[in-house]
Amino acid sequence: MTERVLSDLGSCARCPILDLDGTAELLARLPEKIDPNRDEAWRYRGSGPVTSWTVTKKRDAKAGEDVPAEPRENLLERLAKSVRSGGAGVKAASGTTPGQRNVPTTTYADVGGMRETIALLREAIELPIAHPEIFQKLGIRPHKGILLYGPPGTGKTLLARAVANETGAHFIAIAGPEILNKYWGQSEQRLRNIFSEARNKAPAIILFDEIDSFASARDSMSESFEATLVSQLLSLMDGMNDAGRVCVVATTNRPSALDPALRRPGRFDHEVEVGLPDPEARLHILKIHTRDMPVAPDLDLDTIVGLTRDYSGADLEALCREAALACMRRSINLRDFEQKVSTHKLGSLSVTTYDFRTAMKRVGASKHR
Repeated sequence: MTERVLSDLGSCARCPILDLDGTAELLARLPEKIDPNRDEAWRYRGSGPVTSWTVTKKRDAKAGEDVPAEPRENLLERLAKSVRSGGAGVKAASGTTPGQRNVPTTTYADVGGMRETIALLREAIELPIAHPEIFQKLGIRPHKGILLYGPPGTGKTLLARAVANETGAHFIAIAGPEILNKYWGQSEQRLRNIFSEARNKAPAIILFDEIDSFASARDSMSESFEATLVSQLLSLMDGMNDAGRVCVVATTNRPSALDPALRRPGRFDHEVEVGLPDPEARLHILKIHTRDMPVAPDLDLDTIVGLTRDYSGADLEALCREAALACMRRSINLRDFEQKVSTHKLGSLSVTTYDFRTAMKRVGASKHR
């Protein structure tokens, strides 16, 4: 039945307010078949010809009481409610159920280095949420949009999650390609749902990861729907009147590819570069990713810092993981996977500088690959 209804909705797929994903979720909750003769929760109700009878659900009642049946909500009525609400209540853009808030667990302590970058983000995002009276006194509006740009793997998404945690803001993370939908009007509707959820659960932070995947310069686009999507995003950002309660953060590796209208004042007007970590930041990142590892007392992280000049934060995380695996290969014979590893062997695992040097043969700097 569900498949048949969804196939019949194919002619309505171009309707800009029809949420097919929400409709599919709603239909999945309905039973495939209802037999009132066998299921005590349902019964026939009606008079006259049998063809005009309806199936209704019985209310909970005490034994012996004759309680009138509660009419079962018509399927079309339920679909209409889903359409009118834009799919709200089925699944939020952040993946949470209605009424729940999504606050990340990442903290500033999980971000290696970048003290200056963190200070800029705290001023642009955290300060308006925690102390709006400052901006009211100065008679200025906080930034609506923050653009984080820089090489891949430098921690742009991690920074946004840490700020959301510190401010207790509802966090909605959307990867750029997730916005795109093959049905006409669905991408724009998803954008509207995202901003609506952020306003309802403010303070909130919306993160558009890899925004260049759907918000490139409109004059270079081959598809008209992409230009419409950028126009919808511009309209939504211009309509934000939450005075810092909702902040939009975007990340990109190619800031020059974005539509120029997105980078003018009032949109993503605060741009923060997130570059490769310096030696101090690399040491901090290595300490973060080795804090739960059994390391040798003579492990020289300063030496590793000097050998990882062009490594990003993601490269350093991969290096630590590969060093641990190198320690495992060196200490444990894995030819017989069925043999149980002894407690003595597990206790002897200790990551050394040699393991890191071995790992560097497999994990190099991303910019050179």
